[in-house]
Amino acid sequence: MLQAAPEAADAAETLALLRDEYRRFITEGLEDDELAFARQNTIASFAFAVETPALLASQRVRARQLDRPDDYIDTYRDRVAALDPEVVRGVVRQHLDPDALTTVVVGRADTLVPDLEALGGAVEVVAAAD
Repeated sequence: MLQAAPEAADAAETLALLRDEYRRFITEGLEDDELAFARQNTIASFAFAVETPALLASQRVRARQLDRPDDYIDTYRDRVAALDPEVVRGVVRQHLDPDALTTVVVGRADTLVPDLEALGGAVEVVAAAD
């Protein structure tokens, strides 16, 4: 998931930048330093997913529901550390499509729609409930 919170006047330009970066991510893949950062961030942040007995139990239940091996939680960090960058890039290309991106923009349609339509693709306006 990509997200941004630009001013309304910058929404279309920001969306164009996000789309370009998403396309680059899929077609060119992340650079080695970007992958290293993502790997380290994933490993470090995992501690917060299991920091209490309740969270650890929840992770173990989820792993069991997904038919993961019994040691899935215990070996997660080691498996992330061992990921091969080329394999990661291949999986990204295999499972993500840069042309199949759904975008949600929240704001005043009268000011946003013309700029969003100029980017190309369908624009559907959904009125907010009062």
